[in-house]
Amino acid sequence: AYYDGNGVDTDYRVAFEHFQKAYQGGLPDAAVYLGMMYQSGVGVEQNVREAQRCFDFAASKDYFFAYFKLARIEFNERRFMK
Repeated sequence: AYYDGNGVDTDYRVAFEHFQKAYQGGLPDAAVYLGMMYQSGVGVEQNVREAQRCFDFAASKDYFFAYFKLARIEFNERRFMK
């Protein structure tokens, strides 16, 4: 709700805290949202390695969208390495 302002005012800091707790509880969808926040730097300092760690966790739980996010990180790293 705090991430997208659904029913409440958008507050990325609060959303980050909620996603972090849910991720620590083992929820792969929370890990993906947390990873997206780390990847984009919304509500937290940008950290692609931390985003990748979150996406890796979600992928290990067969959360399909996490595979896509990992592929995008790989693509971006290879593109900028040239």
